[in-house]
Amino acid sequence: EPYCSLVPLLVDGWVDWAAELLEVPAEQRRSEARGAVATIDGLLLLRQLCGAKAAEDAARSLGIAD
Repeated sequence: EPYCSLVPLLVDGWVDWAAELLEVPAEQRRSEARGAVATIDGLLLLRQLCGAKAAEDAARSLGIAD
């Protein structure tokens, strides 16, 4: 149970933090920040499950890595 109630608060904190860093119109910041956090979380999960090369390949395919 603690996981179900604490994790959403933690993720909202990450989204709030990321939104402050984005240079987009204010009405788009939260949505863009959620997208960024989701992308990062997905890449980290892929790295854990499939290894660094798989995550690096995925990041390159998304255009966020060289």
